Amino acid sequence: MSLGSKKHCKILILFYEPFLSGISRHIRYLLQVVKDENIEFWLLCSSDDQKIPAFLADVVPKDHLTMVQPSRFFSLEGLVTARKIIQKNHIDLVHIHNLQSAIWGYGSTFFTRCKKIIFTPHVDSFGENSNYQGSRYLLKLLSPFTAFFIAVSSSQQNRFKHWKIAHTHKIQLIRNHIDTTRIETCSQSHSNIVNELNIPSSSVIVMQIGRLDRQKNPLSLLRIIKEVTKRCNNSHFLFIGDGPLRKKLEIQIKRDNMMSHVTLLGYRKNIHQLTKTVDIITSTSRWEGLPYSLIEASFFKKAIVATDIPGHSDLINTGTSGFLVKNEQEFADKLCKLIQSKTLRTTMGENFYRRNKELFSIENMRNSLSEIYTNS
Repeated sequence: MSLGSKKHCKILILFYEPFLSGISRHIRYLLQVVKDENIEFWLLCSSDDQKIPAFLADVVPKDHLTMVQPSRFFSLEGLVTARKIIQKNHIDLVHIHNLQSAIWGYGSTFFTRCKKIIFTPHVDSFGENSNYQGSRYLLKLLSPFTAFFIAVSSSQQNRFKHWKIAHTHKIQLIRNHIDTTRIETCSQSHSNIVNELNIPSSSVIVMQIGRLDRQKNPLSLLRIIKEVTKRCNNSHFLFIGDGPLRKKLEIQIKRDNMMSHVTLLGYRKNIHQLTKTVDIITSTSRWEGLPYSLIEASFFKKAIVATDIPGHSDLINTGTSGFLVKNEQEFADKLCKLIQSKTLRTTMGENFYRRNKELFSIENMRNSLSEIYTNS
C-alpha cells in the first residue's frame, strides 16, 4: 500500500538515551529511510547529552526535537512534555523506543486523541542471566494499548510470540539495517591510526564500541585484557565511547599498568574509519538488541569475540563467523587465538560478512517501517 495514498500522518518518537549510542543511530536511520511528504516526525528524547541533538540535526527540524532531563524508568517531565506535543500538534501515532521510555511514553497518550502506539523495546532483558520475567509482564500489560510491537531480531520475535504478549500479527520483525553507501567509502589506514595513537606498528588492534556503563561491561574487558597481554604482548585495545564508568576504567588501567596496551578514545565521529582499520572487534555486553556496532563490523569483515547473549547470537555463528563466549577465561582464550592468526581473522571476517549480508540494504528497513506506519 502506498503511503502517498494516505492522509498526512504526524508521528511522535519517544526514547531514553543517557549517552549518544545505538538508539540515536536507530532513530537517525528511521528518519532517513521513511521520507514521505505525508509523514511528519517529532522527537522527544530523555537525555542531557547534547551530542544527540547535534547528531540528529540534519534529519529533523530543530523545532521538532525536544530534550528533557534523563530519567531511567519514569520521567514526569517527559510525560508532561509529550502530552503537550501530542495535543499541540495533533499527533496521530506515538512510536516508543526502549523499555525505559515505556511507562511515561504510554502514559502521555492517556486522555488525548492519540490512541495509536507502536513499541520497539530494542532489548527485553536487563541482566546477563537473561531474566526476562519483568519485561514479559510489562509487555503483556501494555499489549491492549499497542498497535504493533516491533522486534529487532529473530530471537526477540520468537520470545515475544512464545510469551504470547499479543496476537502474532501485532508482533512484527524489523531487523536493524545499515546504510552501507554512507560508510563504504570511508578511508583510514592502519599506519594512520598507529601514528595518531602512538601504537607500535606491529600491534594487532582490538576495539570495543559502546557506552562505558554496566550494560556494555567494559570493566570485564579490562580483566580480559590483563590476561591477554600476558600471552599476546603485540596487542593494543581501543575503547570507543563515554559513560559513568570512565573514571573507574582510568584508575584500573593505571593500577594494572596497562597504559601501553589500552587507549580510551571517548566519543569519536570517525567510528566507521576506525572499524574499517582495526583487526578485531569485541563486545562484553550483558544484554543487547541487535547491535549496530557488530552489523557494521560484519560489513567491514572483522573478526569478532562477543558474549553469548541474544542479539550477539542473532549475528554470529560461533566458531565460523566469530566467537561467542560464556566467561572471561574463554573470552581471553579466543582473543589470543585471533590475535595470533591473521588467517583465522580473515576467514572469520569473510564468514561474518556473508552471514549478515541481508542487513546491508537499508531498503529492507524502509519498506517494513513504511508498511507499519501505513497500517497502524
